Amino acid sequence: MRYFYLRWLLSLCFLFGFSTSYAAGSWAFDVVSPAIYRAEQPIRQVFRLSDLSSPPQSTDTLQAVSVQIAPSTGAWVQSRLCTWDESHCVNIQNYRLYTQAFQGVPAQTPLVLIHEIKNWQGSFPPLFIKVQLAVWWKS
Repeated sequence: MRYFYLRWLLSLCFLFGFSTSYAAGSWAFDVVSPAIYRAEQPIRQVFRLSDLSSPPQSTDTLQAVSVQIAPSTGAWVQSRLCTWDESHCVNIQNYRLYTQAFQGVPAQTPLVLIHEIKNWQGSFPPLFIKVQLAVWWKS
């Protein structure tokens, strides 16, 4: 199943990342969260496209975002993807999300993933969350 999602993500990168008529740029992040030891304590992961070696221009806007998360234990984790000021958030269902809900947001705006453990479900801390995030933007 894991290979299916990786193939799906790579297909999306190919379709949207290399299409000059759709996106001026794309980037994929593959990171692991800091250790999470407590339930109901939000953990934030910040993604700044402005820190990339080839960042989007100040006039570029987001087009689409894909996120897949994989907790290291069987704990129930609730996650959401937000803009930096958390004025616009989208909940991640079934540990994955593909959305165009951020379309038109300036590409320089940092994105934030917020994770909260709702129930340990018999597992023990610490918990780590592997995150695969892909972002597409255009002029």
